[in-house]
Amino acid sequence: YHAGATGLAADDGGSWKKRNAKRRKDKLKFLGATERGTLGKRGSTLMESNSLVKRLHALYDWWVMLEEPPRSGALFRVVRHKYFDGFVASVILANTVYTTYQSNY
Repeated sequence: YHAGATGLAADDGGSWKKRNAKRRKDKLKFLGATERGTLGKRGSTLMESNSLVKRLHALYDWWVMLEEPPRSGALFRVVRHKYFDGFVASVILANTVYTTYQSNY
């Protein structure tokens, strides 16, 4: 999902895959690697010599490749209702007014 002019709109699954593929390609390019995962001259000694860096790199790979699951269910329908944002804003405003009243009492 992405924020649009009318709020959140369903995003087709293909665009997520394209963005993740582009991120992976950009990351590999930054590291001087190819799609096969072999590192070029730049960064190869650091990656081969330090297991902490390898673990951090694996964690980064995992984090970047995460995809948001499709949203559904009762709570999703409540949160996506057209009056939900207005209700939450009014609760925040009422809390502000009540807190101001209590602090001046």
